[in-house]
Amino acid sequence: MKAQIVPGLLALAFAAPLPALADVRFCNDTDAVVSVAMGYKGARDWTSEGWWNIDAGECKSITVGNGPKTHYYYRVESQEIDFDHPDYMFCTSDEEFTIVGDTDCEARGYDRESFEEVAMEGQDTYTVRFLTEDGDGTAPAPDPNDRTSGNGAAPDPFEEPAQTGGAAFLRDVLKTSPEVDTAPGGTYGDPFTITGLFSHCDVLDAGVNCYFVHDGWIYTASSYNHTDMILLEDLNMRDLNTPMLFTGDLSSYEGKEAQIVLTSYFETASDGFEDERAALQGFWKSTDDSQFEVVIHGSSYEEVYEGIPDVPVMMQFRQGCPDGPGDGVAFQVISKDDLDDRCFFVSYVDENRFELIYAGRGNTLAFVRN
Repeated sequence: MKAQIVPGLLALAFAAPLPALADVRFCNDTDAVVSVAMGYKGARDWTSEGWWNIDAGECKSITVGNGPKTHYYYRVESQEIDFDHPDYMFCTSDEEFTIVGDTDCEARGYDRESFEEVAMEGQDTYTVRFLTEDGDGTAPAPDPNDRTSGNGAAPDPFEEPAQTGGAAFLRDVLKTSPEVDTAPGGTYGDPFTITGLFSHCDVLDAGVNCYFVHDGWIYTASSYNHTDMILLEDLNMRDLNTPMLFTGDLSSYEGKEAQIVLTSYFETASDGFEDERAALQGFWKSTDDSQFEVVIHGSSYEEVYEGIPDVPVMMQFRQGCPDGPGDGVAFQVISKDDLDDRCFFVSYVDENRFELIYAGRGNTLAFVRN
């Protein structure tokens, strides 16, 4: 007998944006007992756990891990029903298990089996339904609040899910990324989840690069490096300098730039520097040297002299500078080659003028809007 897996997002309208834990709820609408195993990114490595038995007609919520995850993975088995799963591979065992690590499964005495992905997108509950197909090959009508994808296939990224009530409310509040089919974490490098600042995107001749800033690093997601174009096009429509929690794989790094394969993101709370960032956007000319200009776009800071642009750097706002007294509003520049670490206090800014104090030197740089 074949069965159909029907995933769906269900959330409370006033759930907290970052819950302490998240759970996946499984509803068994078949006529047989099913057993579920879960996979997730643990504190040390990818981890798999199982099994939870779910009787026919029963729903069961399963909470795993030590905090909310952006993605979970599950495998469902039954003695009477065959289930299909994509190739998200984890280690399993026939007995009850908790296995740290998703590699060298057979060498460690375990099986290596495929799992299905669950993208939480900031929600605290996700419901998956197991349905038995009818004799004519069609599945029973799903819950109207569930998202349907036949036989466990991933949802169509171009089709908006039919969300109402709390799920739609939270989706609007969190402003999550579009749903796309992505490889499991770790496919292209070390998995990560970081809260940083989305700066801007550059639309190039044959692709798109989008940039994030966090803790003295520039994170670049690119259509040339496996990031789905749907995500990059969505980012390009977002406001410049938007704080986000973003998730993906770290594929490589050099200097202070990390190349990432982005898989998901959602907007988070501001760090308190949004007014200064917004006021500094645009084209500026030095009051001391008319040949010296500055272009600020998102978190990109580019100096131009006699019409010749220098290599752009990124601005990371902070309280105070390492080489300067006081703790006023400042920004430190981040260069991809890690050779430029200047820090400037923002001593004054309005819509037509701003002044910077170069920490360590003490000289003031004044600019007017060009």
